[in-house]
Amino acid sequence: AFLDHDADHVRPGLPVIAAPAKDFYVGRDVGWAGIAADLDVRRRLCDTVLITAILADEGERGRRVDVHVIKSPAGNGKSITLKRIAWDAANHFDKLVLFMRQGGALRPEAILDVYSYCQERVFLFVDRAALHVQEILDVIRVAQAGGVKLTILTAERDNEWNVRCDELDEFNVTDYSLPYLSEGEIGDLLAKLEGHDA
Repeated sequence: AFLDHDADHVRPGLPVIAAPAKDFYVGRDVGWAGIAADLDVRRRLCDTVLITAILADEGERGRRVDVHVIKSPAGNGKSITLKRIAWDAANHFDKLVLFMRQGGALRPEAILDVYSYCQERVFLFVDRAALHVQEILDVIRVAQAGGVKLTILTAERDNEWNVRCDELDEFNVTDYSLPYLSEGEIGDLLAKLEGHDA
């Protein structure tokens, strides 16, 4: 039920409903269609997060449960960057990736079940941390008590994190700042817009 209604299990072969490129570029929610079709511009931060949060050896992590957050001002591409990292982690590095759906319920017992069946680190992506602080805290505490290997990756506006997410800071959160588009990224974006007549 959790995987049917609350979270996407991102994986090779994930069924994706195609959507017009223009819908993606004007900011409509097209699910995984834009990422699967490589409509996004790959941000340099993606590689940094993949190396430090996804590909780190267990010995390098120092703890069974770790938390990472991407921060930036509104409209800077946090949500798409988070989706790109999740997609690459699952499709290029064969990681167990769960991405919370908008409006989905974050259920600690479901994470325990997934881990008990798979016995491998779970990478849980939760966009808009400020909307889910208590749920994230519950998942962390249940995972710690249950010995679950769990990495939570989230994103939030700088000001929202500072005002509403301070309880999460006690878990030694690793934070990343998503800068404005670089000149090269702007060029890539313009080329994609032109290529899709958007």
